Amino acid sequence: PIWPCLEALEALDQAQELAPAYGLPKAMAAWCWGQRAAYHFAPSPRDDAARAVRLAAEACRLAPADALVLTLASGALTLAHRLGEAERVLDRALTLEPGSPWAWVRRAWASAYAGDAPAALRQFSTTLHLMPFEPVRHLAFIGIGCAHLVAGRYGRAARWAQDGVAASPDSFWGERVVAAAAYHAGAREEARRSVRRLLRRDPTLTASVAR
Repeated sequence: PIWPCLEALEALDQAQELAPAYGLPKAMAAWCWGQRAAYHFAPSPRDDAARAVRLAAEACRLAPADALVLTLASGALTLAHRLGEAERVLDRALTLEPGSPWAWVRRAWASAYAGDAPAALRQFSTTLHLMPFEPVRHLAFIGIGCAHLVAGRYGRAARWAQDGVAASPDSFWGERVVAAAAYHAGAREEARRSVRRLLRRDPTLTASVAR
């Protein structure tokens, strides 16, 4: 997904030039820069994450009552590990649009990042109740895998995350969860296979970067 991400950023640069006071292109760009940092699309993840945070702040300032803008901004903040800020933005987004599966899936991921497995599982369940199909479904499956991993239920974690990756092979970053969960579940050979699949898609990935 690195090339679509780069193409999106080029288009979003143009959109920001044409409409500098419009929050949505900045929020979308923040999300792309956050993904670029978190998923190892470029060798400068700290710079990319810092740019994502700046754009997210600008988007929230420009569109404080737009639930989609706030949801995208929160995703960028979560990927940059600015979890407190992300949760505050998500609370606003869900107040504005409580039935948004996009806001709920981002709320669930923020809980998973924060290590709150019970909350993450409840929120992913809400997400799937609101939208039990793609493009949200595989994200929720991988996220449920993360929540089980946090809770130490490694076998469940590996199965959920693997189902999510199988549903959307372009989300190969989910193999990180599969590999870690399978290893801790004692399925060492499955963990090795998962790592091999991951390295075929991202040959420069290291353990420290994934951690």
